[in-house]
Amino acid sequence: MKEKLEIRKTEKKAFYKNSSVDEMIKINKQNNIFRDFENETLSIAYINNDIDDDEGYFIASQNKKYPYSHTTMLNTQRNVIASNSNIKEREVADTVYKVGNELEKLSKDIEVEYKNVNIRYNLTNINKLHMNFEDERNVFYVKLGEDKFKFEYRALDSKKAVQDMELFLKPIVQKKYIEISKINEKNLIIPSDLNIYDFFEEYLTCKNVIENKLMNVEIFSEKLSFYTSLSPEDTKSQKYGLLPFFDWEGSYSPYYRNVLIENGTVIKPYSNKDLAKEYEVENTCCSYALKDDYPSCKLLGAYIQNGDYKLEDMVKSAIFIESADVTLQKEELKFDVKRAYLYENGELTHIIKHFSFLINAFRFFGNKFMGASKDLLFNSDLRRAVVFKDIQMF
Repeated sequence: MKEKLEIRKTEKKAFYKNSSVDEMIKINKQNNIFRDFENETLSIAYINNDIDDDEGYFIASQNKKYPYSHTTMLNTQRNVIASNSNIKEREVADTVYKVGNELEKLSKDIEVEYKNVNIRYNLTNINKLHMNFEDERNVFYVKLGEDKFKFEYRALDSKKAVQDMELFLKPIVQKKYIEISKINEKNLIIPSDLNIYDFFEEYLTCKNVIENKLMNVEIFSEKLSFYTSLSPEDTKSQKYGLLPFFDWEGSYSPYYRNVLIENGTVIKPYSNKDLAKEYEVENTCCSYALKDDYPSCKLLGAYIQNGDYKLEDMVKSAIFIESADVTLQKEELKFDVKRAYLYENGELTHIIKHFSFLINAFRFFGNKFMGASKDLLFNSDLRRAVVFKDIQMF
């Protein structure tokens, strides 16, 4: 059985500096991933150019073979097409000029890069299974001195983008900096795409769940849902990202999971063949991650249920963490905050200088967790605000 995933990306870029459009660039990229299933083994080839299918499958068949027993494919077709503006190069230049010209009213040192990205995926195999996905992103990179910001939108609204950018840039221009020690604020706002989920896969392995007796233990708020299996009928791409469309072998069996959590409580672990035998649990090794070296089950991840309240109704003041590195140290999350703001009544009033803190991960997503805002965050139409209350950082 053979399977091919085509990834085509078109980028149109324009740069604004010194009151003019500095440069225009158009880039086309193509990547192909060939998967060859034979005799309960899997081999993969990553090709960064357009080649004949037979040659791609031949290269895959010559690569390292991994044990892989489940290759059932469904003879279905699915299309997920986002709105695609098909923006022209001239429009890209006009957009970056319009945005840059408005931001220069704050500072003449502003530099702006605007990038329109269109991505198309197509998955095919010998059973004529087709999964097509098309999406678009409008990304602005704004630089002011040493500070760099990213603003990302699915739908382009340059007026809204300028308003968002001004929120973040005004405290810098006005030099409103403050030390974390001078703030008596215990509420936190975190963007939903910050890597606060990364410790789940690391900590909630089959081995750790069993050896640390986490079975039937409530460790997370019920507002935090784990999508440990996917329905073939589910086409909510914003909910799952690309995973159900391009990492799916069509199996009716559970896949992409290593632990089942319901309403915040660990119900049971899943495992590959080796761990299933060692711990006498269910073997669910029936799918693989796109770039994994070894095919095995993975926890798909967590999903925060959208709340019923807007951010302004959830919290009046908080520390908004704009960028940070989040790592797991045993059962504690370490936040190394690169840039944060003091949020007050819908405004970002001050920049908070670099700081770091530790917090128990399970308490963090337990009684400290208020949920996610109903409305989208103020520098993207792709992210929501995740709110925590009464956080003792120091």
